[in-house]
Amino acid sequence: MAVSRVVMDPSVVIKWYVPEEKAGLARELKAWVSGGAHRMVVPPLFFDEMANILWKKEILRQEVLPRTTREILWEILRLPMQVYLDRHEMLPKALEIAREARVTVYDAIYLATALQNRAVFITADNRLARQLRGTSFALSMISLEEWEKLKN
Repeated sequence: MAVSRVVMDPSVVIKWYVPEEKAGLARELKAWVSGGAHRMVVPPLFFDEMANILWKKEILRQEVLPRTTREILWEILRLPMQVYLDRHEMLPKALEIAREARVTVYDAIYLATALQNRAVFITADNRLARQLRGTSFALSMISLEEWEKLKN
């Protein structure tokens, strides 16, 4: 499968910066995206979710120091990516996906962004990947563990 655009789930991107399960694989994915002719596309919600993940890691779990949280956030804000802003396209599609796959609209927004941009949605959320697999949208999504199939 040839891929020129990818939509990254925050569950993947956080692994680029903090030690989590499968962080090494996520960093390999980052290098693959950065080193190839791949464009990263995200919905505006991406930034809110990344800030929330960092807040949880700092405040609730005390896994990250405040200074590190700020540094990671600034690195994320500087990533070369296209922000997909067309909510008139994205939100109706996200609602359709949420309805069919029985996932939250928040999760469905990422897949809708991928569909609207002829991209592949990559997630490290295995529960979400399982829920999407049995739907008509499954071909536009891949789990972090499966991303290597995209390299060909």
